[in-house]
Amino acid sequence: MSIDPTLDAMRPEPAHAPIPSVPEEEPKNTILLWAGGIIIVLVAVIFLIRLFYTPELQRGELQAYNNWEFERIQGLWQTIWQIENTQLILTFHYLPQETLNTSILVTPSWDSAAFDRNEVFIAFDPMREDQTYVQVAATELAFKLKSLGFNISSAYTRNASAELPPRPIVSCGTPNASVIIVDQAVNQTASLLFQKTCVLVQGDKEELVRATDRFLYTFYSIIPNLQ
Repeated sequence: MSIDPTLDAMRPEPAHAPIPSVPEEEPKNTILLWAGGIIIVLVAVIFLIRLFYTPELQRGELQAYNNWEFERIQGLWQTIWQIENTQLILTFHYLPQETLNTSILVTPSWDSAAFDRNEVFIAFDPMREDQTYVQVAATELAFKLKSLGFNISSAYTRNASAELPPRPIVSCGTPNASVIIVDQAVNQTASLLFQKTCVLVQGDKEELVRATDRFLYTFYSIIPNLQ
């Protein structure tokens, strides 16, 4: 059977899908230049912000005592102490006025002139189970007295177990020795006892730390006397 030639003439030409146009790729060097320019602008903006904008520092709670200013920072009271060309930032657990109720006894035997800063023993009872507050007090004393030029050595008030490092045994009766004894006395409020060349720092837990601050305030002359 033959196909009518007129049908072939009437058949439309097959449609061809349009070829999408592809934009010309921008040269890589141009892209890098744009990226570098943007980075330079951002750096310049940051520099200008830091140059002309100084945010106001937020200060902690402020308290004053005897012309000294104290600022509350991370739970501690901080002040700046200066003598001659030496400037130190001191931190305390209590304000000076919070330590004024510390019981202080200065005996007639107390000899401050013989209290030799060239060798001061900070001693404690090594056999007490809980040494948390003792360690805080002893560390505060050692660190701050060293800043005043004291030569500090650790000692015990009695023999220690074999597990502890060996140290000298001292007491307030040790001849020719300058001694600070840190004593956590149960139910004892903050107290200081000065006799011969020995200082007994006493208190129960937080009261021991309070007594330590009171002692240090006197040595820094922030509280001018022991009375």
